[in-house]
Amino acid sequence: MPIEINVTCDLKQFTRDLRAIKSAIPRITSRALNELATYARKETIDETASQLRLPRKVIAKTKRRGSEVDRFKLNRASTAIAIASLRVISEGIQVTDVAGAWTGRKAGQGGGVKAKGGRFYRGAFKAPAPGGQVRVWKRRGQERLPVFLPRIGTRDAMLRTFDTKINRGQGPQIFRQRFQRLANLELAKAGLR
Repeated sequence: MPIEINVTCDLKQFTRDLRAIKSAIPRITSRALNELATYARKETIDETASQLRLPRKVIAKTKRRGSEVDRFKLNRASTAIAIASLRVISEGIQVTDVAGAWTGRKAGQGGGVKAKGGRFYRGAFKAPAPGGQVRVWKRRGQERLPVFLPRIGTRDAMLRTFDTKINRGQGPQIFRQRFQRLANLELAKAGLR
């Protein structure tokens, strides 16, 4: 018993739909990459903050020339260039930004500065910097000078987090999920889903 299937479609409409989907692929790709990069930035900040026992804001922002700037700069992907990148200012966090009380010297005891996250910097002290802002300083050796601004290292924690969460972790899976969701939206917009 032969079965006859008769398929009719508007070939012009079908061609327009395929063109619409084909032209949307670069846009879908760039949006999925941008969403992945935004996710990577958020996860890196959150995980690094919890590892270093510091507030999220201290990890996300840094000070440059007296003003507060983002530590993570997201260069977004476009339809022409499908590359999203994160530029990170990886210099450490100045102890001044998380410093608490100064414990002065008592007879026979070394003083220091307390900081967030249960940190204590023995031999550090608070003093005004040129410009009047009070900063935390520490001496190099026994001499009065030179002094330096102690920092909390963030680079290793950020790289470790990014590598485990994004490179080896959920990064490819998240990209596929975001790409699939955006592709389904485009198909629905074109009336194919």
